[in-house]
Amino acid sequence: MRGCFLVLTALALLAPGVASAQEQERRVEFSAWSGFAWVFGNTSAPFAAHSSGIEGCPSCSQSIGPSGMLPVGVGLGLRYPKLLAGGFLQAGPAFCESRPCSGVDFMMGGGLQFHPAGAAPVDPWVGVAVGFEALPAVVAYPCCGGAFGALTGGVDFRTTGEVAVGPFLGASSSFLLGSGQPDSWALTTGWDIWLTAGIRVVADL
Repeated sequence: MRGCFLVLTALALLAPGVASAQEQERRVEFSAWSGFAWVFGNTSAPFAAHSSGIEGCPSCSQSIGPSGMLPVGVGLGLRYPKLLAGGFLQAGPAFCESRPCSGVDFMMGGGLQFHPAGAAPVDPWVGVAVGFEALPAVVAYPCCGGAFGALTGGVDFRTTGEVAVGPFLGASSSFLLGSGQPDSWALTTGWDIWLTAGIRVVADL
């Protein structure tokens, strides 16, 4: 009986320390990022079919899709030393080269990040994500929505115990579905690849 009492007493003394260690290993992480994204692919297909009559742009029927974007994104996830799982939102104005188009690209989804060095001062990472992309207003034509997959990677440099800053690179590909003319339900398809470079800030909550 006395032996059982001693064991229970030892477990009671150790329990707070174990719980504290678990809390340090598992935390909520907030991230924010921005940069520039270049787009490649068949982005203009879902809304180019009836665009040849756009004033001042006789060649718009060939290519009126965006050529770049300034993305701004935020994410929230549950971070273990070497793994993070969470979700994110991203939006950014899309730009065109010498073509009368404008729009905002939206992305939302979830993903995983692998941090091989754990919570080290220099923290390299790679990530994968899936979600939904929408580019709702380009040349006033309704466009486009679709699923996407993304691969990202970077290095975070911890400036304090709770904040880190670092560069990242990313690539995402989307399958797009949209209308080719105003007030039309005639759908066409396209695809795009965004290549993004930027800086992100990470904070432990």
